[in-house]
Amino acid sequence: MRVLALCTVLGAALGATSHAHAQAGLTERLRIQGIYSNQTGKTPPDDFAGQVVPELSLLVLGKRSQLRVTYTFAATAHTTLPTDIANRVSLTSTFELSKRTTLLLSADAGHSTVANALILGGSSTVPVGAVPLTTGQLLTTRVSEGTSWEAGPVVRFNQSVGASYITTIDAPQSLDSYLVNAIVSVDRTWKSDAVGIDFRGGYSVSRAEPLPQEHLIPLAVTPHWRHDISQTLSSSVAAGAFIVLSPDPGTRALVGPFGQASLTYLLDDATLSMIGSVGAQPNALTAQLLFAEQVTLRATAPLSIEHGVVASSSVGYVHSTIIDAAANVARDPDADTFIADAGLGWLPTPAVELFARYQFLQQVSAESAVAATPQFQRNAVILGIQLSSRPDPIHVPTRFPQRVDRSDAAPPP
Repeated sequence: MRVLALCTVLGAALGATSHAHAQAGLTERLRIQGIYSNQTGKTPPDDFAGQVVPELSLLVLGKRSQLRVTYTFAATAHTTLPTDIANRVSLTSTFELSKRTTLLLSADAGHSTVANALILGGSSTVPVGAVPLTTGQLLTTRVSEGTSWEAGPVVRFNQSVGASYITTIDAPQSLDSYLVNAIVSVDRTWKSDAVGIDFRGGYSVSRAEPLPQEHLIPLAVTPHWRHDISQTLSSSVAAGAFIVLSPDPGTRALVGPFGQASLTYLLDDATLSMIGSVGAQPNALTAQLLFAEQVTLRATAPLSIEHGVVASSSVGYVHSTIIDAAANVARDPDADTFIADAGLGWLPTPAVELFARYQFLQQVSAESAVAATPQFQRNAVILGIQLSSRPDPIHVPTRFPQRVDRSDAAPPP
């Protein structure tokens, strides 16, 4: 059923694009990398691995649309762990339905170990969240949709819906999480400011052994303010309250604060963003609903355009606990998770990239019989080379512009 839904979305998107005299291009990539990891609190303590990652990326450009379908395969041979493989297919697309309306569609599905999920993306996109207690693979499926509509010269409506399903494969402690969330917002804009309100809602079903299954309904109302500080720097603030309800017997409503703030710097090819949040939110790795306090810093910058040297990094910290609406039951302890990832890439030619990367991950959690978030520390060093059949600089947007003046909108292809 999940595969059918993904194919339906993909087919509809390809069908919509085909009517616009689309141009298509296929990019083949091959990444070969060596990985050394050292960790305490989990086994094995040391591991050397070789990884081969072929990838196919199809880009379809229409008159008023962009669509990318990417398939990634990863085969990893370890010295102290069994050989494992990972597969992932993803779709990102944007459609200009009219001069006032933009539609974003995305979907992905795949399976990988937690360690692979943390390194298969780039340093600037590594997921930040509580790391689950599992030695198997995670099967993930995600679908999202967003619409932006200019109701008038100074009024804009945004709507988004996302759904996720994550489960474990061959894991001694199973995890099953379903999550649907939706946001409807309205903005009133001025020259460099926008004021509005967000209405947030969702539905979560989660079971992480040894915890019982739980059904949760998070709701929140958050007024927000966005401000363009300069032509390169912008900010946003949202604050309000959330309530979590549960239809399960013997549960109670949970109420708390919800807040989010961001600062974004954008200049040519250099980007830097810092986001802080507090409140009920999904775990990026497991789709479980958490109460979390989180700060994330991401940056990408060309150190030398002439020589093709690019640096990227992510630093994140999250203090979280799994939301439990049941009374008089053992609770999963709080977890403090810190991740730092830095990478350096060098393109001697447009088709060849040499790269080095370091990742540090630490999670601190109280010892408990019900702990689903283990305590451990991990260091990983990655060296490798990537070969591409052709340059492919076009980025298909996955979110709407954040600046009030919309100068951060993706340029037309």
